[in-house]
Amino acid sequence: MTIGVALAPVRRYDPPMSNSAAATHNKASGYLFWFFGFTGAHRFYYGKPLSGVIWLLTAGLLGIGWLYDFCTLNGQIDERNYNSRLRRF
Repeated sequence: MTIGVALAPVRRYDPPMSNSAAATHNKASGYLFWFFGFTGAHRFYYGKPLSGVIWLLTAGLLGIGWLYDFCTLNGQIDERNYNSRLRRF
């Protein structure tokens, strides 16, 4: 007879944001830069200079990368802000 143990999903700990650890990149700016995404502006803004240059030289990977970024921009912003908070502590 085996006894199964149900494991709860592991959740990432997000420390509460205080005034000193406020979000460093807001979503409105991100989408404004995304509008000019074929130039790579949003990639440079979020600290990804290598992919920014690639976007600039290939017009957003011929538009496919530009559309991909539209679908994933919220996650990219949240990840960047989370990593910025970790570096402050």
